[in-house]
Amino acid sequence: MIRPVLKKSNPTVGIVTPASAVEESLLHAALPAMERKGWHVRLGKNVYKRNRFCAGTDKERADDLHEFFKDENIDMIIAARGGYGTARLLPIIDFGLIAAHPKPFVGLSDTTAFQNALLKKCNIVTFSGFVPACDILDGRFMPVTEASLDDVLSGKEQRFSGDSLYSGTAEGMLAGGCLTLMETLIGTPFFPDLNGAVLLLEDVGEDPYRIDRMMTHLFLAGAFDGLTGIVFGEFFRCSPKDKNDGTVDDVLEEWADKLKIPALKNIIYGHQPNHCVVPLGGVAKIENSTLIVS
Repeated sequence: MIRPVLKKSNPTVGIVTPASAVEESLLHAALPAMERKGWHVRLGKNVYKRNRFCAGTDKERADDLHEFFKDENIDMIIAARGGYGTARLLPIIDFGLIAAHPKPFVGLSDTTAFQNALLKKCNIVTFSGFVPACDILDGRFMPVTEASLDDVLSGKEQRFSGDSLYSGTAEGMLAGGCLTLMETLIGTPFFPDLNGAVLLLEDVGEDPYRIDRMMTHLFLAGAFDGLTGIVFGEFFRCSPKDKNDGTVDDVLEEWADKLKIPALKNIIYGHQPNHCVVPLGGVAKIENSTLIVS
């Protein structure tokens, strides 16, 4: 596994929009905070484009990714936001180019598709949990997210407390991200090998029955067969419309009991404010109701 290292204290950071369009005012307001960290920010040439529900055409969004990966002056690439559309890029992504020019890539939510594809196709570690359009508010980084981002980029071990759903210890490669996108990848050439992995899942704005439906799809497809452990982050704004449906906690507890592997919930990873940033492709351990990543 290749873990790209941020080698400079004052890196040049390329900002891309591989999914939905970003409001120029939101990204513009986030730039000073990034610059105060010593980052030199460059925007992709298509970063503010819009094509229906995506930020420009598929080719335009892929071009920005390719351009920044091959540009030796770019030290790190960050997705401005999530939304929808990253999975559309996978058939036209030049994974050979990326494998030849590995560098830190940071995203969240919809970029789960691209990040897990990089695990599958390039064996490259990426970092999930920060997008500037959402995680820099009023000109300031959310403090928990900033501290976690700094730690994960420097390779420090991080520990996140949770609640045990099924006891035991586990260790393996960390994979996953947004549940919706993991379900999108199932059955495609871009779904990562989860044999021996610890799977981390979160989502936003989904009813409990929809969470269960996606979990059922992954289960029936055999995605959980080789896991050593499973970790649930925050399922933000996932309350049921009908109270008779039960809660997301009910769903997660049932799945933990069904899978019978070490399982945690309520790790501070997801769409909620002040979430952590984790290394997809890094090493994860479950010990004593704690997720340890490095």
